[in-house]
Amino acid sequence: MPRFIPYRTDEGREFMIPELKTLENESTEDFLQREKDPITRAVAFAAILLVEFNLTDAPTFTVEGLDAVFRLRRESADYSIDQCIRYFTEIEDYEMCDKLLNVKSKL
Repeated sequence: MPRFIPYRTDEGREFMIPELKTLENESTEDFLQREKDPITRAVAFAAILLVEFNLTDAPTFTVEGLDAVFRLRRESADYSIDQCIRYFTEIEDYEMCDKLLNVKSKL
């Protein structure tokens, strides 16, 4: 379970985003596979934020030890939402699929 940390935007909005950890000598591919669920959930939540707050980009997650916040940009969110829907369909979370389809229609 990831730890959540506060992230403040330049406009002063504050969101809680997951802070993920890499394992020692872990490849990026292995990290992405191991953290697939929290990353996908973070991207889905960021997509919801894009619509709810009419943002051009939304904070998604950070990785412990990196001075970077991964962000979801509105202009490229369709692809990311489709990937999230595919994942949530695989794990049979159809309620989340419905939410994301609604979000996608509002982008």
